[in-house]
Amino acid sequence: MQKTIANYHLLRGFFEARSGRYNAFNWKWDSTIDPFGDNNTYLVRFDVDEFEFDDDGGLWVIPIVQVVTSE
Repeated sequence: MQKTIANYHLLRGFFEARSGRYNAFNWKWDSTIDPFGDNNTYLVRFDVDEFEFDDDGGLWVIPIVQVVTSE
């Protein structure tokens, strides 16, 4: 996610609404953002309980993991 104050507040609000790693959400692996993206949607959750992120130059990176269901 591009680093702006507005995006910081959006990301933090989204993270808190999911209670950290507690609630899963749908995430699209967008090839226009990530060259390895496949444009598919995955069920994922945050992989941390505290709002922390890596600083990757002009982007914020928060770890997520895919949720595997029996459906």
